[in-house]
Amino acid sequence: MVRTAVRNVRYREGGPNGKLRLALWKAWGQKCYWCSKPVEFSIAQIEARRRPLP
Repeated sequence: MVRTAVRNVRYREGGPNGKLRLALWKAWGQKCYWCSKPVEFSIAQIEARRRPLP
């Protein structure tokens, strides 16, 4: 049972990450991890667009 849950809640690049996204969104108090501003689940993202560091 635990193994199945772990397989379902893992990050897959470009894959269906809804369960992980929901778990992180709830764990972070429905706020952005980087700026701590409230964010709606429908627009929450796991990975930011890759940009070069300043």
